[in-house]
Amino acid sequence: MEILKEVASSIRSILLITEAAIDEGLGERLSDYIGVTDKELPAFRIVAPKDDDVKKYYFSDELTADNLRAFVNNFKEEKLKPVFKSEQIPE
Repeated sequence: MEILKEVASSIRSILLITEAAIDEGLGERLSDYIGVTDKELPAFRIVAPKDDDVKKYYFSDELTADNLRAFVNNFKEEKLKPVFKSEQIPE
């Protein structure tokens, strides 16, 4: 959270920033929806709803302020590829 707080002012106009715990109830459903497990923490995701679609972007670099800024900049400039989560094909 300290790193996110450090970059928050520079990305606030681009993203709504939230923090969520992975536990029972809403936190558990949210973590499943955005694709975060407790083994991946800390994690940073961008969830971008647009029209009838929601795209998700996973941050996978070393968690530094500069890397977060670059990730958000790449999102703003539409340079990121979304991650799609789909169900397995039924037998």
